[in-house]
Amino acid sequence: MIISIVIPIYKESRDVIQKFLGNFDSIPSSVMDTIEFIIVIPFADTTDYSYLDNYSFLNSVRTKDKGRANQLNFGAEKATGTIFWFLHVDSVVPKDFFNLIVDKLEVFDSSAFSLEISPSSLWFSFISELTNLRTKWTSCPYGDQGIFVKKSVFFNIGGFDDVEFLEDVLFMKKIRASGATFKVLSEKIKTSNRRWLENGIVYTTLKNRFIMLLFWFKIPPHLLRKFY
Repeated sequence: MIISIVIPIYKESRDVIQKFLGNFDSIPSSVMDTIEFIIVIPFADTTDYSYLDNYSFLNSVRTKDKGRANQLNFGAEKATGTIFWFLHVDSVVPKDFFNLIVDKLEVFDSSAFSLEISPSSLWFSFISELTNLRTKWTSCPYGDQGIFVKKSVFFNIGGFDDVEFLEDVLFMKKIRASGATFKVLSEKIKTSNRRWLENGIVYTTLKNRFIMLLFWFKIPPHLLRKFY
């Protein structure tokens, strides 16, 4: 069984990418042999990623289409695994991720990890726990929770919608509508707190909640993108 990890990037720093790749430094070779890494870069991104050639296990591909949804779909089309795992480049994954994913998809069609915002604080812990409660209630994780899905299910629902924004939420709506099963893992994936720090913790939190409220009132994603 091969897990294809699809990582979309756009104008990302070398430090962030190398920190992400450090997730897999201590992974046994027997496990690494069952993982396929696909980094998807749009042609519009002129950042110098030549250093990625130093990582023999990486497959970096270019797509002419902009937008994370298109990058994710393009990566999935190139993937050869039976499980697709969609990861953000600022994620820190659990050490036992391989067994956790394989065991979960023996029972369910799709899953995701619980969230931990890192580095943590009292406020970030509160936001993380609210997110995890929401995920359990709605079966709708966000992309930074490391959504993974069986290949057959992914193509059966047509992959990610070609939208500018909220592709992860729409994808999970399609999962549920198809009758495919989902169950969130209690184990946590860490995501960087940089977005909250850049824009302000309270502002970012309230903005995200406001956007999702408008989404559930059927405001189209391309309009919501303007608020993000």
